[in-house]
Amino acid sequence: MTSGPTRSAATRSSRIIALVEDAESVRAPVQKLADRVASWLIPIVLVFLVGVFVVTGDVSKVVTLLIFTSPAELGLATPLVMIAAIARAARTGILIKGGLYLELLARADAVVFDKTGTLTANKPEVSQIVAFDAALPEAELIRLAAAADRRSAHPLAKAVVHEATRRNLNVPEPQDFEQVQARGVRATVEGKVVLVGNPALLREAGVAIDKSVEGTGQTPVHVAIDGRFAGVIYVADQLRPGAKQAIAALKASGVKHIVMLTGDNAATAEAIAEGLDIDDVKPNLMPEDKVAAIAELQQQGFKVAMVGDGVNDAPALARADIGFAMGGGGTQAALEAANIALMTDDLSKIVAARNIARRAYRTIQENLWVGVGVVHALGITAALMGWIGPIEAAFIHLGPDILVFVNSSKLLSVKIPGA
Repeated sequence: MTSGPTRSAATRSSRIIALVEDAESVRAPVQKLADRVASWLIPIVLVFLVGVFVVTGDVSKVVTLLIFTSPAELGLATPLVMIAAIARAARTGILIKGGLYLELLARADAVVFDKTGTLTANKPEVSQIVAFDAALPEAELIRLAAAADRRSAHPLAKAVVHEATRRNLNVPEPQDFEQVQARGVRATVEGKVVLVGNPALLREAGVAIDKSVEGTGQTPVHVAIDGRFAGVIYVADQLRPGAKQAIAALKASGVKHIVMLTGDNAATAEAIAEGLDIDDVKPNLMPEDKVAAIAELQQQGFKVAMVGDGVNDAPALARADIGFAMGGGGTQAALEAANIALMTDDLSKIVAARNIARRAYRTIQENLWVGVGVVHALGITAALMGWIGPIEAAFIHLGPDILVFVNSSKLLSVKIPGA
């Protein structure tokens, strides 16, 4: 029962798309390491070669040095690694939309998780029903709520409908139905106006919430009938298997800050976060609030990775430096907005993706400083000493190319935790 102010479906979709586009427009560009090296290497090489010619007047030596100072391997050092890393990730069930995101993921030091469908198994069940009107038994409350919810695809709505089915209740089709983004649903059932969702849905419809609603570890689904607060259906969800281990592994890999974002109330959010070693919990969030939370972390200097699965997560996924979409149960909007898609809902794949990214980034550095730097330094030294000429240099120069290729290809087979 996600919900928002009353508006047409087209307007709601346009709002989500606008948030995604706005978030993408402010993402800072990241330069590839090889480009940064080449930007200062080429001018130095030109000055160096001119200096050698002025001092020695030896054209043969200059040609030999030109061969060894050529930055051609820089063109291989990064792309080969990216191709190998993306292929390795794909074999593991992780689809990365470009090599740029590998570097971003390797440098990420904060990870933000959506709660429902990400940290939880997204299989909620009704745990308790509280009716506030003695004339409205709980069976009738769940029947009317299920009728309003039966056209909704939200996991909480499915839980309500499932409970009514389990009780063998007659759930009618609503006369009209409206999904209210980030709020819940509004429907007419047997002539009654039924609201099912969060407190904001009821307040915006002018319904007074005059009863205390508590439920630690459970999500309270508010129900109003004909403008009156009729009851609460409590829905509980279970942690996704492996969530605790995945968060621990991310922290072990160098992630400094773990945050959970959710539209649920604080009590529910804290209950889910308990025992997961999550550093910060932000409850009662709308889609734009999630974007603001990501932006706040970035302003604090964090490189942020966001993990989500729903349409409400799409703007935050786009705003983050790197976005993960849970592919098994994720929405199309989330998959489009994210930079990395997981083909299953296994949180350990996030750890595997980070390990692949860190290994790829390290391999790029090896290619640049060992495959290019060290080998070229030795060749330049040999040329300056007069030990080799242009012909020998041309043959020896194949060495860095082969070394870079072999080192990059290792990513396809080297042991990487989780991959």
